[in-house]
Amino acid sequence: MTVVARILLQALPAPSPSPTPAFGTNLISVAFFCSTMIWGPAIVAAVIAVLPNPRGRYNDAFRWIALVPTAFLLVVNLIVYSNFQTFGTALQFEEKYAWLPALGVSYHLGLDGLGMAVLVLSSFIGSAAVVASWNVRTRVRAYFALLLLLQAAINGVIVSQDAFLFALFMTATILPAGLLLLGWGGPNRMRASARLIGYWGVGAVALWFGVLLLYGSTGGVGFDLAVLLRATPPLAAQITACVALLIAACCWLPIVPFHGWARDALAEAPPGVAVLLVGATRLGGYLLLRIVISGEHNAAVKLGSTMAGLAAATALYAGVLAIAEIRARGDLRRAAATIALVPGAVTLLAVAGETPMAFDGAIFTLYAGGLAAALLVGAFATLAERAETRSLAVLGGVGLRAPILFWIAILGALAVLGFPGFASYLAGIMTVIGSIRNEPGGTFGVLAGLILAAGAVAALLWRVGFAPPTGERALATETDIPQRLYLSGLVVALIWVGVLPSGPKVAGVPIFDPGFVNVMNATTSTQADAYSVPVKP
Repeated sequence: MTVVARILLQALPAPSPSPTPAFGTNLISVAFFCSTMIWGPAIVAAVIAVLPNPRGRYNDAFRWIALVPTAFLLVVNLIVYSNFQTFGTALQFEEKYAWLPALGVSYHLGLDGLGMAVLVLSSFIGSAAVVASWNVRTRVRAYFALLLLLQAAINGVIVSQDAFLFALFMTATILPAGLLLLGWGGPNRMRASARLIGYWGVGAVALWFGVLLLYGSTGGVGFDLAVLLRATPPLAAQITACVALLIAACCWLPIVPFHGWARDALAEAPPGVAVLLVGATRLGGYLLLRIVISGEHNAAVKLGSTMAGLAAATALYAGVLAIAEIRARGDLRRAAATIALVPGAVTLLAVAGETPMAFDGAIFTLYAGGLAAALLVGAFATLAERAETRSLAVLGGVGLRAPILFWIAILGALAVLGFPGFASYLAGIMTVIGSIRNEPGGTFGVLAGLILAAGAVAALLWRVGFAPPTGERALATETDIPQRLYLSGLVVALIWVGVLPSGPKVAGVPIFDPGFVNVMNATTSTQADAYSVPVKP
């Protein structure tokens, strides 16, 4: 094992050893960038909500009003990403103003390496969700307003550096997500919406309980994460708070036994909403890394085996249930939604590994797993939409009738499984190497789940792509331009980081992209200090 690990480690990209600025950096300096990422989509949503739309006359205008600012923010985010300083651990693009000083609450925003990596993911997912929604025909104004509000809340969680703001924005994701499902979901949308609101509501209660307990146990000085995470509350209070935060994370991520909303929601949501919901699930892993791992070291160590066990249970459950769904020739979208649980399990395993390499893998899985699951769910949702059926009994031969769409679905499936060439491959390698020392049982459990998921993926692709239907053949057609654009964008984002994790270079100088591993290392180098020595017998 040691020899194999050494060989794999040599193949992994390493952060840049010196603070070499990327060519093209320092083009902009935006002091209010974080606020723009929150309130930009929210303001556009408000504008869409108040504009008149008699008898749907201006539906096309609403699509463009939603798309242009979203695409602009993606471009700005990528420019800011290229300006990110990879050789320091201090917050960048920071904003801080007193809000509720009597309670110690401040409007404190900023980005470190972890936040920057997840914000890039959020921008890709948000833009893809808008383009994937181009064919929405009913209540277009309300749809795009809610979609942008959900995106604003997700961005708010990512950039928040105050625990009160963090919990507030995370709670704010519940209502727009539930309404999007209820208003534009499939035939079982009421059940899907109720389950999502129920599970995320339980998660929100647990999140507030954990945050308030940490706040109280540290003397009520303030909610600022810089203060809250440096305090050392009693171990019993720390463990209790972190158990609550773990429950909240599992509700969003989603992890067994708090996963009940995911299959219904991802199967019933229209493609654009399904893609954005997958992006929202990454907030669960982000919560664990931001608060539990960064500030509650002793509790994280105590809960490591529990997290690894939950990760293994989720991966095994997803593999077994997906195979059962496919063998029964059931629902295509439910099968894809079940397989999409696997990246969340890999993220939780990486968090449980509690080594520097595992933390690198955890951040990588937030980005790669989010994009891979979004691509898988989006591709099969689009396929079901083009075929006008979700039944695996009548879907067959799609690989011949819609080859481009089917190949994109294959790429999504391979990305979820972590095949070489995708960012998820590097994320998986880092996770396994980083976790196997402290959590060998959980690591092998997740690997067994991946093997089962691979079997399910093979059966699903054969069933949809080449097998003859058992009944009337579904008339699947090729993707249109918006569908092809959002799916190919997710593929490019996955492959770019998978092939160039340290960024492109000319004569050793990074060009525009400072390198994903270098950006995230600005956080993991600090997080890993408390876990750099073996912490378990």
